[in-house]
Amino acid sequence: MEGLRHSLLVPAGSTVLMVMGCFHAMKEQISARYAVKDDKNESLLPHPYAPWASVPKEYQSKADDAYRAFKMFENVKEWTLLGIPLMWTSFLYVGGLPYMTDNYVDGLIAVTSAAYIFGNAKFISGYMKSPETRLQGFKIRRKAMESWLLISVVSIGYAVLKRVGVV
Repeated sequence: MEGLRHSLLVPAGSTVLMVMGCFHAMKEQISARYAVKDDKNESLLPHPYAPWASVPKEYQSKADDAYRAFKMFENVKEWTLLGIPLMWTSFLYVGGLPYMTDNYVDGLIAVTSAAYIFGNAKFISGYMKSPETRLQGFKIRRKAMESWLLISVVSIGYAVLKRVGVV
């Protein structure tokens, strides 16, 4: 069992950090949503959250912030849901390519995961400021995902060719 834990340390750690990023996004969304209160300190947004709910004009700016945080959190959840399986597929199959040692695999997954996590954090903080400032983090995160997709396609393709005896 110790050997398995050793082998899976990088993708398992990456998974935990990616999910922690999702929790961070959720906390940001909750904070923005519950900050929309009237002068009596009562929440103006219903539970469950209904982005279409109207609020008095003087509170609209905070309601807009809450909606932006809601959209940010939904985006982070979607990308996390897509990213984790691609990261694991990359990890499991890229080692079957020629010249890929365990250390190369761990390094590749660690670097791409770090890029995803960094990009996601920049996306969250940027989106909380304004939609325009989210783009740098979005692009970094997207590049990590594109890397995992390419690695998965190439390495699974190679595995198929190997299985049918072409290589």
